[in-house]
Amino acid sequence: MFALERAWFAARTAVAGRRRHSRAAAAVDVLAAAPVISASSLAAGLGMAVKNATSLLEDFRRAGIAVEVTHRSKRRLFGLTGLVPLRDVVRPPDRPDPTRGRGRPRHNQDDGLVDNAVPPLPPMPLSPIERRVFDYSDLDGWMAHMDQTIRHTRRALRDLAKPVVATVVSVN
Repeated sequence: MFALERAWFAARTAVAGRRRHSRAAAAVDVLAAAPVISASSLAAGLGMAVKNATSLLEDFRRAGIAVEVTHRSKRRLFGLTGLVPLRDVVRPPDRPDPTRGRGRPRHNQDDGLVDNAVPPLPPMPLSPIERRVFDYSDLDGWMAHMDQTIRHTRRALRDLAKPVVATVVSVN
């Protein structure tokens, strides 16, 4: 935090001699508030064009006020000079080999090399459930019993749902 604060104060003194309507001081303050920022985010925060924010950040980089931490040519992220250790640990993007042509590289298969073959893994041990053999011989009987129980239950529910009609019995 102290390194970032020192970088912020050093950057403020470095941009102090600019024109009075320059947004450089505000850009340094935004860089201090958001340690890593893109040109489009800076432009949105300051209300300026992205192209102008990019040139401002590039001027900061050349003057040693800011560093570019992403090792890229597009979608770059900038930070104050206190973030130089971050730049050192960020891995550069994967770039294709310039000596290789277009397309997927060929997969060289040497059929004669058996030494590199990986032996198959031993089979996984069976779980207790897999070891047990189930007997399905009386499954049909239990399924028929279940169907009969469902039919009986439906009939009983249908009879309960019917309204009860009172019958009058006349005695003569």
